[in-house]
Amino acid sequence: MMLAGGIHRLTLRNFKARFALGRDLGLEFAPKKGFIACDVPDQPTARDAMQAVIEIVTAHLGSNQSQIVKRAQEAGIGKHQVEDCLKDGPFSRERGNRNEWLYTVAVAQIPNLPTPIEAGNREIEPSC
Repeated sequence: MMLAGGIHRLTLRNFKARFALGRDLGLEFAPKKGFIACDVPDQPTARDAMQAVIEIVTAHLGSNQSQIVKRAQEAGIGKHQVEDCLKDGPFSRERGNRNEWLYTVAVAQIPNLPTPIEAGNREIEPSC
């Protein structure tokens, strides 16, 4: 029996190593030889979780945590990462129905401060 579209390359990505530095393993299928070792293709850079959560909340203002987690998981961000971002990030939350919290991005207001007066070691001239 022949399967359509067989496996030609297999990449095993290390996600946890206990005793030594982990490394990824690449295997490529060669007919009549089986799988042989090959170079592992570069993994695309991971998105910053906080930036992704900010983008999701900005695009969907007033979403609750479950909705934000669902959208973030579709973008490849874990549930606990999202929860940490919502707890520590620049978000304001309002009480929704029952026990839900609705999230929005808090706009950082920087107050206009007057120009500081120079202070230093100035010699004061005696007044006559």
